Amino acid sequence: MNATAHRRLTLAIEISNPSTDPASPGSVCIGETPSGAPPTVLATQHLAPRARHDDALAPAIAGVLENAGAAPADVARLAVSIGPGGFTALRIAAVTAKLFSEATGAACVAVPTAAVAAWGPGLSGVFAVALASKGESAWVAVYRRDGVNAPPTPLHEGSLCDAAAMCRLHAATPLASIIADRFLPASFAAWAAENRVEIRPLVLRAEDCLRAAAGLPDVDPIVMAPLYPREPEAVSKWRELHG
Repeated sequence: MNATAHRRLTLAIEISNPSTDPASPGSVCIGETPSGAPPTVLATQHLAPRARHDDALAPAIAGVLENAGAAPADVARLAVSIGPGGFTALRIAAVTAKLFSEATGAACVAVPTAAVAAWGPGLSGVFAVALASKGESAWVAVYRRDGVNAPPTPLHEGSLCDAAAMCRLHAATPLASIIADRFLPASFAAWAAENRVEIRPLVLRAEDCLRAAAGLPDVDPIVMAPLYPREPEAVSKWRELHG
């Protein structure tokens, strides 16, 4: 790496929702992030289908660094898609970033997964991103993009919603579409059909995590934690048993 590129690279990790697309359970990428300019992707690597994240993430990071001709010391920032998503995948991504930061001194950036989705290809207008669907609720954030090449602007940062709450969001800011995976609650799908709101597939890419991170502040790696929309089931069961 030349002197101008040293310590200006960002490594992005997007493994937040591995069940969304079993054929592509996540990816990592590395890019240059010059001040005041959009990031440039240097290399991307996908995790192997059906791979365990704790087995596949570290080799993917090593591979993307090699493909970019970079060393760990060249990474200035670690952008992590922090959820909502799969509990295990989010924890692995956060811990991996913390360890990388501890070893190299790189800063960490916590990127909401909805913000990653909002950078997805072909999105424009006002749309909702629905994540972590369970039962008849999902974590919903609302964004606006003034054209497919424009950056997304957050209108609603995100909260746990049912179909009635979606109706209230739509009344406040009419939605053109909902971005969701195949687990979207049936009540949401019925509401979307009734209100002529298009349902579009959820696309999560490390390249979009890199882009979303460009406008976000660094966070202390020690306090960076996954974004959970609900109390983890293990905690709920412990409360049931122990009060």
